[in-house]
Amino acid sequence: MNKKANKIIFIVVYGLFLGFVLSFLYAGPLFNAMLQGNRFKNLFLLLIFLAALLSCAITAKFKIAPSGQKIRLMMIGNLLFSIGFYAVVGQTDNGLMLVLASAFAAFIGYSAIYVSNNLLIVARQYNAYENIFINVALIMLLANGVSYIVDVLLAFDLQKSALIFIVGSALSAIVLSSKMDFKFKKTLDQRLQLNKRDLYVLAAIILLLKVSEGVLYKIIEYGLAEQGNFFPCICVLPYLLALLAALYISYKIKRKLFAFLSACISLVGLGLLSLLISEDYIGLSNLFMHFGFGFLDIIIWGSIIYLTFVYRDENKTTATIMAFQILGIFIGGLIFEATMQQGKLGYAIAIISIFSAIVLVPKVNEITMHEIISDKEIVDAMRAKKERLKTRQKYQLLSTREREVVDLILLGKTNRQIAEALNIAETTVKTHCKNSYLKLGVKNKREIKAVFDERDGL
Repeated sequence: MNKKANKIIFIVVYGLFLGFVLSFLYAGPLFNAMLQGNRFKNLFLLLIFLAALLSCAITAKFKIAPSGQKIRLMMIGNLLFSIGFYAVVGQTDNGLMLVLASAFAAFIGYSAIYVSNNLLIVARQYNAYENIFINVALIMLLANGVSYIVDVLLAFDLQKSALIFIVGSALSAIVLSSKMDFKFKKTLDQRLQLNKRDLYVLAAIILLLKVSEGVLYKIIEYGLAEQGNFFPCICVLPYLLALLAALYISYKIKRKLFAFLSACISLVGLGLLSLLISEDYIGLSNLFMHFGFGFLDIIIWGSIIYLTFVYRDENKTTATIMAFQILGIFIGGLIFEATMQQGKLGYAIAIISIFSAIVLVPKVNEITMHEIISDKEIVDAMRAKKERLKTRQKYQLLSTREREVVDLILLGKTNRQIAEALNIAETTVKTHCKNSYLKLGVKNKREIKAVFDERDGL
C-alpha cells in the first residue's frame, strides 16, 4: 500500500476513534445522557481522569513501542468496556454493579488515552512534515463531526440510535486499523535531544487555556440553557466551522507551530469580553470562544506530532502534553462546579488563566525560535541523507567500467585524465558518465561527489 493511502486510512481511523472517545469520555454527550441525575457521576469522572493520567505516566516511563496489534486490542477493549459501562451504569445502586461500572470507567480512561498517545507517535510515520497541521485539522474535523451527529440524535431523544452510530464508528476504526502499515523503517535517528523547558512551557500554556476552556464551556452551556433557546448540538457547530477555517489556514502556513496561538487567545478573549459586556451576547460569545478553542485543539494535537519530528523522546512528548490537556479540562470543570453560584468568579478565573497563557507565549517563542528555524533544516538534511544512502546502494548496479569512472570522478579527475588512466577515448568516458548519472539518479559530477561524501557519517 502506498504512503498516500496509508495516510488517508490513518486520518479516518484516528478521526472515527477520537469521535467515539469524545462521545463517551469527560462531558461527552453519551456519558452525560446515561448519567443524567446519577449520584455517582463525579466518581466515574474521577476514575476516568485518574486512569487517563496513569496511562500518560506509563507511556512516558516505559516507552512501549506502538504496534498495530496493541493499538487494535486497546481499541477493541475500549469499545467493549464502553458498552459494558453503558449497560450497567443504570443499576449502580447495586454494590457489585457499582464496582463493575467503576472498573469499566477506569479502563475506558486508560485505554482511550493509551490509543491516542500511541496514534500520535504513529502519526510521525503517516504525516508528512509539511502537512502536519492540515492532517490534524482533518482528524479533528472528522472526530467532532461524529460527535456532532451524536449530539443531534440525542437532541431528538434517539439515544439508542446514537449508541448504535457511535459503536459503528468505533468498529469501523478497528477494522480499518488492520489496513495500516505499522512497519517503521530503521534509519539513523538524528533528531534533537528533548528540550524539557520547551516541552513544559508549551504544556503549561495548554494547561492554562484548557482550564479556561473547562470553565467557559460550562458557563456558555448553562447560559444558553437559561435563555430557553438552547439546542444541545448548537455549541459544536461553531467548533466545526473553526476547524474548517483552521484547515484552510493550515494549508496556507503549514509548519508554523505557534501561528495559531495569538489568534486562539484573541478569539477566546473577544468571547469573554462579550460575556462581560452583557449576558445577552452569549450567542456571540459562544461563536468566538468555540472558534478560539477550535484553533487551540489544532495547536495541541499538531504540536505533539511536530515535536515527535523534532525530538527523539516522542513518548514523553505525547504523554506530557496529553496529561496537561486532560488535567486542564478537569480542573476547569471542577472550578465551574465550585463557582456555579458566583458566575463572576468563574469569569475572573478564566481571565487570569488566559492572561497567564499570554504571558508565557513570548517565552515559548524565545526558547524555540532558533529550533523552529533549524528543525526544518535538520529534517530536510535527514531526508537528503536517506536519498544519498539509496543512491549509494545503486552503485552496485553499475558495470565494472562505470564503477572505475565513478571512482576516478571521486578522486577529482577530469574526463581527459580518466580517459588516459583507463586507456579509452574521452567520448567513451562521457558515455560512461551519462550512463552512471542515469543509474545513480544524479545530474552531474558535483552531485556524485555529494552522494559519496563520507563526511556525512552514513
